[in-house]
Amino acid sequence: MKKNTPYTCHTKKLMLASLISMVMVNHAQAQNDNPPLLLQNYVSEPDAIYITDAHYNNSVILEDQTQKLFISNSQLDAGIRYLGKADLEGDVKDSTFSGQFFVQSTEGSVSLSLNNVDVTIDNILHSDVLLYAQENASLDLMNSRVATSVHAYGSEGTLAKLQISGSRVGNDDDNFNGYRALVQNGVAGESNSHAAELDISNSQIYGSVLSSSMDRGTASIALTNGSVIKGDADLNGSVMLLSIDDATLTGDIHAGSYTELPGDVVSTTVNVTNAVYRGNITSNNNIADDSLTININSSGIIGGETVDSSQRITGFNHVDANINYVDTSLLNTGKASYFFFNDGEDVVIANKVGANTVLDSVRSGSYILDHINYQITDESSKQGLADKGYYSIVFNTASDPVPDPTPDATVAADLQAAQAGLLASDDMIHRIAGSITQHLDARHMGENGAQTSDSNVWMDGIYSGGDRTAGTVEYSNDISGFQLGGDTSWALSNGDSLAIGAGLGYLHNDLDVSSSDGSNDIDGNYYSLYASWTQHQAEGQNWHLFADTTATYGDMSYSASGKDGTLNAGGDYDGNSWLWQARVGAQVNLAQDWWVQPYTVLGYSQTKTDAYNDGYSQVADGKFSAGFAGAGVKAGKTIELKGGQTLRPYIETSYVGRFSEDTKFNTSDYHFSGQNLNGGSVGAGLNAQLSKNWSTTAKVNTVIASDVSNEVHALLGAEYKF
Repeated sequence: MKKNTPYTCHTKKLMLASLISMVMVNHAQAQNDNPPLLLQNYVSEPDAIYITDAHYNNSVILEDQTQKLFISNSQLDAGIRYLGKADLEGDVKDSTFSGQFFVQSTEGSVSLSLNNVDVTIDNILHSDVLLYAQENASLDLMNSRVATSVHAYGSEGTLAKLQISGSRVGNDDDNFNGYRALVQNGVAGESNSHAAELDISNSQIYGSVLSSSMDRGTASIALTNGSVIKGDADLNGSVMLLSIDDATLTGDIHAGSYTELPGDVVSTTVNVTNAVYRGNITSNNNIADDSLTININSSGIIGGETVDSSQRITGFNHVDANINYVDTSLLNTGKASYFFFNDGEDVVIANKVGANTVLDSVRSGSYILDHINYQITDESSKQGLADKGYYSIVFNTASDPVPDPTPDATVAADLQAAQAGLLASDDMIHRIAGSITQHLDARHMGENGAQTSDSNVWMDGIYSGGDRTAGTVEYSNDISGFQLGGDTSWALSNGDSLAIGAGLGYLHNDLDVSSSDGSNDIDGNYYSLYASWTQHQAEGQNWHLFADTTATYGDMSYSASGKDGTLNAGGDYDGNSWLWQARVGAQVNLAQDWWVQPYTVLGYSQTKTDAYNDGYSQVADGKFSAGFAGAGVKAGKTIELKGGQTLRPYIETSYVGRFSEDTKFNTSDYHFSGQNLNGGSVGAGLNAQLSKNWSTTAKVNTVIASDVSNEVHALLGAEYKF
C-alpha cells in the first residue's frame, strides 16, 4: 500500500477555474467600457479579417463568424478579444499587444500561430495569451515574449496542443504564482481519452508548466533544445509522459489524475536524455494503481548527490528504472546517487540481467559496456537515520580489467553502421563510373576503321554485393540500381572521333553490419559527364588508341540504426560524393579475330557525410577520400553469326591501388582511420551487336583484396545508336 501524498495541484486547479471566470468578466467589461476602435488598415471579408500596419489605442473586439484572422506589423495598446462559434485559424506576426490576447470559439476548433510578438498586461493574475476552443485547440508561440503566461484550453476535441519555441514566458522578478504555460483538454468526470500536449523548445519559462487531460486521457510534456523551466512540471491524466532532452527543469515533477475512481490504472513515464535532473517525482493519486517508468538515456543523470539532497520518488505503487546509460563520472569512481522512496513502493531496475545486480547492455559514450555491476545500499540502516526509505546506488565494471581505450568491437552498433556507410559510399560511386566505362569499352572493341558521327542512348542495370571489413567492423553491401545515359560523337578531319555524354543514375545500398545488429539504408542520386577520344585505325594497321574521362557527383542520404541488447539508437543524415577518373588504352586486333584491350586508369574520389546525433553520441562530419591508379586488360574473340549479329565474349583482369587515403569518422571518444582496398579484379563479359542500331553488354567480376571477400559486381545494359 503506497503512502498518501498531499495533492499539491488542487490549489492550482482552483486557480485555473477562477482565472477563466475572471477572464470572461473582464471580457464583458471590455465590451462595455472599450468599444472596438477600428482604424486604418482593417479589412473584413466574409471569412477573414486582416489587420496590417495598424495602431489601435483601445481594445479591439471581434464577434463575427470569421474563419481566419491575420495580424501583422501592428500595435494594439489594449489587446484583442475574439469571440466566435466557428472554426478559427489565426496567423499573427511582428506585432505588439499591451493587453490580453484572448481568442474563444464556443462551438469549433482554434488553431493560432504567434510569431515574433510581444504581449504584456498589467495584471499578473491574468494570462497574456488565452485560447479556448470547444473542439481542438492548437497554439504555436514562436520567437516571442510574453510577460505573464500562455494558456490553451480544449473541451471536447481530441487534442489540445501548446508549442513554445525560441520564446520567453514570464519574468524572474515578479510575484506570479501559477502556471506560466498550460494546456488542458477534456471535461472532468468523462472518459473520452482526450490528449493534451505541451512542447517547449529553446525557450525560457519563468515558472511552472502543466499539461492536463481532465477526462483521464493522455498528457505529455516535452522539454528540449536548451529550454530552461524555472518551476515545476505537472501532468494530469491516465497516461502521462515527460521528456527532458537537453533542457533544464529546476522544480519537481507532479503526476496525477484530475479525478480518480476505484480501479483506475495510471502510468507515468519520465525520460531523461542529455540532461541532469535531481528534482523530486511525485504521484498525487491516492486511489488509482499508479506506476512510474524512468528511462535514463544518453548523457542522462538522475539522483541526489548526498543523502540530504536525495531525489524523492514517492506516491507510486510501482517504479521501474531502465538504466540505458551510465555517465563516466559515476562508473568506477565510487560516487553514489541517492534516492528516497515511500514504504511500500515496489522499485525495480528493469534492465538488469536475471536476478543478479548486473545491468544488461548499457551505453556509455560511443561504447556498449556489457554487464555493469551496481550496488544498492540502504542508507537509512547504514547511517541509522530516523526516516526509512533512503538508498544509494554505485556502478562499477566487472573485476576483469577492461582495456583502455575500449576495443573497437564494443562500439555501438549504429555507429558501426554509420562507419561502414561512409566507406560503402565510395564503392557505390565506383559502380556508377564502371557502368559508363563499360559502354565506352564496348565501342572501342568495334571501332576498327574510319570513325563516324553518331549518337547513342543507353541504360544499365547495376548490382554489387559482398563482404567487407573496416577495422573491426564487418559489413555486407547489397547495392542495386540503374543508370541512363546518352552521348554524341563527331568525326574529326584526321579520322579520329570525339564524344561527350551525360548519365543519370540511382543506387540503393541495403547495408548490413554482420559484426553487430546494425544496418544502414543508403540512397544515392548520381549525375555524370564523360568524354572519349578514339584514334582512327588506318587501313593495314591492327591497333588504335583511345582515352576517356568521367566525372560523377552523388547526392547521398543515410539512415543508420543499431540495437545493442535492449538499446536502440541511430539517425538520419545526408552527404555527397564525387569521383573523377581518366583512362588511356589501346585496342589491339590479333589473328583469327582475337583481340586484347590493355588500359591504365588514374582518378580521385571523395565522400563527405553530415554531422548528426544518434541519441547518445554526437557524430562529427565524416570524410573518405583517396586517389587510385591501376591497369587492366581485356582479352576476347569476335564471332560473326550467320544472322549478321556480332558477339564479343571476353575475360578481364585488373589491379587498382589506393594512395593519399584520408578517412575521418569521429565522435568525442572514438575515431576510425580507414580500410585497405588495394586489390585485383577478375571477370568475364559479353558484348553483342544485335543489329545496326541495337547492342547489349553484360559483365560479371569479383574483387580480390585484403578487406574484401565474396564480392560480385554485375552490369547488364542495352544501347541504341542513331
